[in-house]
Amino acid sequence: MKKWLKSQIQDEVENIEEVFFRTLLIISLVSSFIILFFDVMLKEEPNLIGLHILFIGIVILTLYFLKKVMFHYVTVVSIGLLDVLFTYRGLFADGYLQITAILLITLGFISSLITRGSGRVFLKAMVAFSLVIVLFREYKQVDPAMLIRQAIPYGVIYLIVAIFSGILKSRYERSSQSKESQD
Repeated sequence: MKKWLKSQIQDEVENIEEVFFRTLLIISLVSSFIILFFDVMLKEEPNLIGLHILFIGIVILTLYFLKKVMFHYVTVVSIGLLDVLFTYRGLFADGYLQITAILLITLGFISSLITRGSGRVFLKAMVAFSLVIVLFREYKQVDPAMLIRQAIPYGVIYLIVAIFSGILKSRYERSSQSKESQD
């Protein structure tokens, strides 16, 4: 309880991960409103309008709870919810495979940079699993060799962007902690 109270009563110095995450959320929110506007005006994908509204709701709730609840919990829950939403979109909305794969890789990158410990490992595994599910959703209709050929570039990009950036951040954190303990 004491630890939680101390984390809630922080100085005005903000956590760089929190600033980064809040900025990404605001950019996502503005982008979503623009996309939603064009989807409504063009009536291209009426079944995706609900997903856009759900995405906007998740982002708004995340922005609201960012200062109210511990940052780590908010990020793990919101990235997990966005992963489920993007996976659903990738599975049931035709023609959005590339966009969904890019969004999932981006979620993996964000989770590598702003989460810690077991939350980071859980989210990266969850995103990797979602990426595999989305990329192999047509395994019954398409030759498996073609699906594997299509999935390899996304897998390599996920490995480079999400996994290696997480390893780099972990090493940076350990290096920072060892420097602080030496001082």
